[in-house]
Amino acid sequence: MINKLTLIGRAGKDARVGVTQKGTHYASVSLASGSKENTVWFDVVAYDKQAEWLAKATKGAIVYVEGPVAINSYQGKDGTQKSSLQVTAYQVRLLSGNQTQQDMPAFDEVSDVPF
Repeated sequence: MINKLTLIGRAGKDARVGVTQKGTHYASVSLASGSKENTVWFDVVAYDKQAEWLAKATKGAIVYVEGPVAINSYQGKDGTQKSSLQVTAYQVRLLSGNQTQQDMPAFDEVSDVPF
């Protein structure tokens, strides 16, 4: 089976960065894709080298990501069941903002994927 999503979307907020309990650096951001009438939000997380680039995404930036997608279910504050789409990005490109394509790292190594 193949689970791979290719997504281009706009960052809803500046990327958040952190370190996992095991010491792995990560960045996450919510991306909106679609149209005004049909916007779909994706929670994107990247690790290590790709996290360095995702961390540079600011609100409104256009971001390209590739990776597997998962549906996460949770209970909302109002008690209703909700779900979100999470993409674990193994390739990240900023298509707008201060970075140019020459500044972006090449991603050809499977060993760079953190899972």
